[in-house]
Amino acid sequence: MMKEITDILEPIENIPEKYNLSGQRFGRWTVLPECRRGTKGARVWKCRCDCGTERLILARSLKSGKTRSCGCLNREIVRNMAEDLTGQTFGDLTVLERDDPGAHRGSYWRCRCNACGGECVVDRHRLVKGIKTHCGCKNKNDHTKKDITGQKFRMLTALHETDKRDRNGSVVWHCRCDCGNEVDISYDTLMYSEVISCGCRRLEANRELSGHVTRAANTSVDMLRRKSKVARSTTGIIGVYQLKNGRFRAEISFQNKNYRLGTYQTVEAAKKARLRAEQVLHGDFLEFYDAWRKQADLDPAWAAENPVSVKVKQLADGSFDVKMRPELLIQGK
Repeated sequence: MMKEITDILEPIENIPEKYNLSGQRFGRWTVLPECRRGTKGARVWKCRCDCGTERLILARSLKSGKTRSCGCLNREIVRNMAEDLTGQTFGDLTVLERDDPGAHRGSYWRCRCNACGGECVVDRHRLVKGIKTHCGCKNKNDHTKKDITGQKFRMLTALHETDKRDRNGSVVWHCRCDCGNEVDISYDTLMYSEVISCGCRRLEANRELSGHVTRAANTSVDMLRRKSKVARSTTGIIGVYQLKNGRFRAEISFQNKNYRLGTYQTVEAAKKARLRAEQVLHGDFLEFYDAWRKQADLDPAWAAENPVSVKVKQLADGSFDVKMRPELLIQGK
């Protein structure tokens, strides 16, 4: 819920034209000709929502789209999502059922196209506003209706068209992969994506890669050992990201799980937090693994019965409780 601004200082007079928002609309807000200065110097405008509610809103919140209404818009969206459209007809589309809610953000409905008999998934807004009235079969020069029977796309050969459509109205084709598996893939995916196979090529590549990569406790040992790691953040420091408010967030990944290490005023402080976590999670793990590897080389039977196991728990203060198994006779350096 948006916090209403009540701590306001003096009115602002003679606002420069480029900062004057009076009369402009932002979502459901209409800016009224009354501007004041907040406690930190920010400009605050009096606005009226389409429902009649008036509030004082920060100029930056209006411009960024952080606020679009007094809250009535969200309430309306919730009501719309709860509305059952089953059985209703919109153009050539008859609603069959609500689509899997876990697959989308918002209200999506599975529909049958009365023009061609195909099915498609459409969001509620495009249905009720008349934006989407058929599955795509009526589009002029519709490329999705092109006959591609027998054509080959990398390892996939199109066998025949199905009565299915993807959410964009593209025809779904039944295909055979060179490995023998048969799958259903949309025309758009075959024509415009980089799909190579039914998935068998990826599995084969993973099997080939597994012979060259050392893994233990659901962690890539080789990846942790790499000296030249690439930072994917704007700070140039691995695991340190600058937030919109100017602060810096530190985080670290281990065993395919991401841990947040807190936010800091300076990039140096965030970097220190990241390095401390690297030592506890990455450094100590590599030292333990090396010691386990030495003992495993001496006694392969023991290694088979005692694989590396690591359990990590992040405590309330942000520190880590790390338990590594098994007990080792040979200690690391």
